[in-house]
Amino acid sequence: LDGDGLAEGLGAFVAGTGARQVGLALAVEMEAGQPRLLYERQSPRGAGYGSLDLLGVVDVDADGAAEAFFVEEGTEAYRYLVVTYRAGRFTDAFRGGGSAC
Repeated sequence: LDGDGLAEGLGAFVAGTGARQVGLALAVEMEAGQPRLLYERQSPRGAGYGSLDLLGVVDVDADGAAEAFFVEEGTEAYRYLVVTYRAGRFTDAFRGGGSAC
């Protein structure tokens, strides 16, 4: 993700069902043979979003660090989230777009 030549794992998952459903994004890297959590984000259930899906990972701006693209979906609403990983840290680059009723 950050162009250092070492592999990081990034994924999105759904836990729970119905009103208790939550989307979860996790990123890990191996450190001394053990996984180390780099990133954790839950979809904001209180705002009506119940899923968080990873759309893809690509280095959009050609700076050597990849951007991760997510979509948060909920009851009649969705929005996009773009996250960058640089210098060992995740940062929100964009959140918005989408639509709601």
